[in-house]
Amino acid sequence: MAERPHIDKKSMKVLKFLYSTGECTLSELFKQFGIKGIQNTLPINNIIIYFIKSRYIGLVDSNNNLIHQFTFDSYFETCMSQGIALLSPKHILFLLPEGKFIVEESRRNFFVFLIPLAISILSALASIASIIISLLNNSPILVKLLE
Repeated sequence: MAERPHIDKKSMKVLKFLYSTGECTLSELFKQFGIKGIQNTLPINNIIIYFIKSRYIGLVDSNNNLIHQFTFDSYFETCMSQGIALLSPKHILFLLPEGKFIVEESRRNFFVFLIPLAISILSALASIASIIISLLNNSPILVKLLE
């Protein structure tokens, strides 16, 4: 199995948002992340372009053309030559199977970490509780140890 790239928290939030909504426009995505003004869209646009090229998300442009990793380069060239915006607020984003897998794997990994941690914490609390109960009951073992 190919090694998966490391995805930062902000980028993962984009994937998780798309996972929860199924699809959304760029405008909805910008609104979700509080992005206002064209100058502030560059970081998230770079994330989107990376995800399109990595087969994590697909894009439907204003003409209802499906843009994915195989067609992105020609779409990019067409936009540049005709002076069309590469990404527009009305474009629709959706998760592809690879993107869904990344989100589901992230959730699985979280629970794989969380379950042993919860067991360890419960075990420590049980140990502390038993020590406190022993101290409060004037346990004969504790009395012998203190003598």
